[in-house]
Amino acid sequence: MADRIHLSVVTASGVVLDRMVNYVQIPAESGSVGVLAGHLPMLCAVTEGIAKCTFGENETIRLAVRDGVVSVKNNEVVFLLQSAVNVE
Repeated sequence: MADRIHLSVVTASGVVLDRMVNYVQIPAESGSVGVLAGHLPMLCAVTEGIAKCTFGENETIRLAVRDGVVSVKNNEVVFLLQSAVNVE
């Protein structure tokens, strides 16, 4: 499990996604940020765009996200967003 990240995506409506993943791509104000297990702690603003996570054998979830923040710490990524919708 050392290569896994706990991902939570939360909006005012509730939890949109809560699962273990291998990789998270964040649409940040300064550009796209990729997160793998062991990433240094980080807090940044999230802009409107597509957040992506991968897990299992090349399985991917894409979410259209809008305005919020993301926290990365201790192999946990937490999005607190205005909105998030699965685009699959």
